[in-house]
Amino acid sequence: MGTQPTIVLITGASRGIGYEVAKLLFWSQNNYYIFLGSRDAGGGAKAAAELDSTGASVEPVTIDVSDDASIELAAEHIATKHGHLDVLVNNAGINTDLDVLLQQQKKQEQSDLGATPDFAKLREEIKSKGTEKFNLAPLRKLFRDAYEVNVFGAAATTEAFRPLLAKAVASPPRIVFVSSHTGSMGLRSEQSSGIWEKLRSPSFPT
Repeated sequence: MGTQPTIVLITGASRGIGYEVAKLLFWSQNNYYIFLGSRDAGGGAKAAAELDSTGASVEPVTIDVSDDASIELAAEHIATKHGHLDVLVNNAGINTDLDVLLQQQKKQEQSDLGATPDFAKLREEIKSKGTEKFNLAPLRKLFRDAYEVNVFGAAATTEAFRPLLAKAVASPPRIVFVSSHTGSMGLRSEQSSGIWEKLRSPSFPT
């Protein structure tokens, strides 16, 4: 009889860092059973099938960390199937880039006027005008959404799976929180060094 697999749940795992973590675990020499969490059932199923076509070691599970009912259903599913959880990776998150928001808003305003937006002048315009003529509603929504997923979502998911983690077979159980470079307090002091331009570059390593 083989050893019991280590049961892992990774949220936000249909792509990006979450998917890469799942891939590393799947191809490792250790015995893992991976729940590939995604709020998009179709995307999660596709990602899981690409990783493990047999379904023997990777299983998609629908979980939207901003929705308590979705979190609870995912916890119930894992509890019914395995009765415990050994590792929880809180990876699901959304980006909060104010510059992107400003560009999108400016682009929409220019589009309404039938003109092509000049993004090169955007930052100077915002600096010179401050909040003048800037609709703050999208900004509020941006940060509300970010906190709902990145903070409250991770906290709610951890709490929901705490009873299953307490029954972990692998000792001790592990909870991993994934953040981004832009969440670093240390980097906040380096804004003048061009670090933010580097972070927005598609070539910047994740």
